[in-house]
Amino acid sequence: GVPTPSAALLVGTGGAARALALALALEGAEVRLVGRNREAGARLVAELGEALPVRFLGSAGEALAEGLRGARLLVNATPLGGPGREHECPLPAGLGLDPSLTVMDLVYRPRRTELLRRAEAAGCRCVEGVEMLVEQAALSFSAWTGREAPLGVMREAAQRALGEAA
Repeated sequence: GVPTPSAALLVGTGGAARALALALALEGAEVRLVGRNREAGARLVAELGEALPVRFLGSAGEALAEGLRGARLLVNATPLGGPGREHECPLPAGLGLDPSLTVMDLVYRPRRTELLRRAEAAGCRCVEGVEMLVEQAALSFSAWTGREAPLGVMREAAQRALGEAA
C-alpha cells in the first residue's frame, strides 16, 4: 500500500477523483485538484465541504506545477493514457517530476501508461492502475466473506484477465 501523503495532486474531477479526494482528505492529506472542467472542480470542492483540505487549482500547466509543489502523491484520474489515448499524458512535456513522488495512474490498460513511463524515468515510485482494481476487489471479497483476501492470487488473475501478466 501507499501511506497517506501530506499533500496529493489529483488530475481529474470525475467520480474516481471525488472518491480519492474524500479518502485522502479524511486521512489528513492536503488534496489539490487539477482538471479541465472548472465547474466540476468547483462543485467537487463545494460538495466535499469547506472543513476538508481540498482545493481546485484550475486546468492550466501552471496549476499542475503549483499542485506538484511539495506533493508526495500524484494520481491521474482521467482517461488520458488509456485505450485510444495511449500516447497522451496529463502532464505537459516540460514539467519535471521529483523522484520522491509516488505516481499512480488509475488507467489499467495499458499497464505502463505514458505518465508512468515518465515517472519511472524521473525515479518516482510508480503504482499501476490494476492495483486499484485488485485492492477494490480485495475489500469487496473481505466484506462479503469475512475472510482476508488472497491478494497475490487476485493480482495474478487481474493481470491475466487484462492479457498483460508480468
